[in-house]
Amino acid sequence: MVFIKTTEPNFVAENADLVDISVPTDPSINVIRPLHPIIRYQIDDNKVPGKTCLVILNQKINLFPRVFEKLWDNTYLRVCADGGANQLLSFVRENGLDEQKYLPKYIVGDMDSLTEETKNYYLSTGKVIVKTQSTQYATDFDKAITVCFLHFNYPNFFNDFDTLNLDDNNGLTTLKNSLDTKEFTVPLDMIFLGAIGGRFDQTMHSIGELYKHASDNLLQMRFFNTEYLEIIFLVPKGTNFIVLEKQHVDDPLCYLGLLPLNNPFIMHTKGLKYDVANYASSMTGNISSSNYNVGSNGFYVQNTDHLVVNIDLNHILGEV
Repeated sequence: MVFIKTTEPNFVAENADLVDISVPTDPSINVIRPLHPIIRYQIDDNKVPGKTCLVILNQKINLFPRVFEKLWDNTYLRVCADGGANQLLSFVRENGLDEQKYLPKYIVGDMDSLTEETKNYYLSTGKVIVKTQSTQYATDFDKAITVCFLHFNYPNFFNDFDTLNLDDNNGLTTLKNSLDTKEFTVPLDMIFLGAIGGRFDQTMHSIGELYKHASDNLLQMRFFNTEYLEIIFLVPKGTNFIVLEKQHVDDPLCYLGLLPLNNPFIMHTKGLKYDVANYASSMTGNISSSNYNVGSNGFYVQNTDHLVVNIDLNHILGEV
């Protein structure tokens, strides 16, 4: 991989609207597939590790039904965090979807938002586990991650759930902490609906979770902002390739930002409309925003610290 060769600081080069960018074969390059499983490119086939989980938080679901259906159908596990169950049931009913198909496996949280009507409906199906975890030392977001880890890494977790006798305060975390971390062998690819938008402090908590789990080899997280169709994810420090195909010059533009929401870093890119080299990025300095992909298969970014990327999906998802 050859980035722009220059010693000039904060160098910016404008590219044509379509640039041939090869898919990396070097195993040392981290490949990120932000649109999986909504859009599956040819180079994605059989290359997405782990189990994909959909977690619904307590914000109105504003996705197109066909996009939501693709998310649901292409994930292994669906979990509602507390009031996220209210949002799921409302979305399904408002869009005339099959209520018996769109059942979460678990509803977990302190249950300060879950309505009795929603709770009773899901319990009546006999297919949903509703588990109160009242501790205030973990958020419903954290509790959803914990139940996903246990589902895939604790033998027969779902089928034997009632026999585990987990307490209603912090039983899930207590169980997870009692296990040898070597027993966690199944990586999770988690998609969150409702993590971004709404109350600002909750949005910042979600961003903090991206950084908190940046070094966790068993966990990848992506956030759908359903108020404005975009996906947000963390790009770890190092050399990375973001899969985002653009096969024709008139393909829809994928506007994006590469955001320094933690530490300042130096960045190099290849495959963006405005590629950079030796680019010093920080919250009080340079920020690459309103850029877009022109690479035929995606773009490269090499960064000295973790960064957050957001990609506008309005044009892409309009064709799903």
